[in-house]
Amino acid sequence: GLALDIVSPSYTRRDKGFAKTDAFKWLSLNAQDYGFTMRYRADKQPYTGVIYEPWHWRFVGVEAARAMKQSGESFEEHLGETD
Repeated sequence: GLALDIVSPSYTRRDKGFAKTDAFKWLSLNAQDYGFTMRYRADKQPYTGVIYEPWHWRFVGVEAARAMKQSGESFEEHLGETD
């Protein structure tokens, strides 16, 4: 698969609280350099149709992940799959 649910030893639940962890902060700053993007962002629910999931990250490749980080686009927006 191309997606991961990421938690940390100090926070093992898959819920919105993960967004307050150091692990999430690191992912938010660095994940694009490893080709990952947060799949379901809070501000992109109208495009994804899925609730905010800060623990859910998808591999899209470094080039796409960096482009999405810079533009602020969701995966759907990046692929041009929005109405």
